[in-house]
Amino acid sequence: MGSEESGQSFSPDPISLPEKASGRHTKLKVISTIVLLLVATILPYWIGRRMAIMRTALLIEFFKQISPMGWALIGWLIVTSIFICMGGALIFKKKIWWLLSALILYCVVQFLSGSSLLKSNFWYATYVVYKRYSLFPNALNVGIITGVLGMFIFAIVFMVLLIFAKKNSRFSLLLKGWSACAFFLVCELILICLVVLFGFVPPTTI
Repeated sequence: MGSEESGQSFSPDPISLPEKASGRHTKLKVISTIVLLLVATILPYWIGRRMAIMRTALLIEFFKQISPMGWALIGWLIVTSIFICMGGALIFKKKIWWLLSALILYCVVQFLSGSSLLKSNFWYATYVVYKRYSLFPNALNVGIITGVLGMFIFAIVFMVLLIFAKKNSRFSLLLKGWSACAFFLVCELILICLVVLFGFVPPTTI
């Protein structure tokens, strides 16, 4: 009797079809998201960079329509809006519209980054391509970098408060919903004001 029981093999319960379908759907969703982000990151930047090299005169006329200070604020505003949309997707129920808005703005900022040759040594690259008109893409790059840096500073402060702030303290209010969004905007506004006041935006004279 014992030998018969020991000889029997017990197989685990098979996975149901809905569970298999759900697992496949999740994998497909993850892969699609990664592919979409890669396309949104690479393609607009490549188009903008290609235009900067092949259609330089056209982009110069485009950049000249707005002052360098205006381009710095545009770059900063677009990046800041991307992070606000991502935060809205976490707070509100209708995530699709917030995520779609963030994706569109991300494509725009990637195109502008490509057209302004944004990289580690963009000051040299923009001068080689745009010559004396490089102050326009340089200002745009400063605005974009400022927006990203503002989010980085906010994330550090947020994590510090999340770890060390007590639940009953006033600082804990900065970690919830609209208060966190307002705190993020304050960080961004302070940083862009410092960038402008300390002269990091190129002058308007050509």
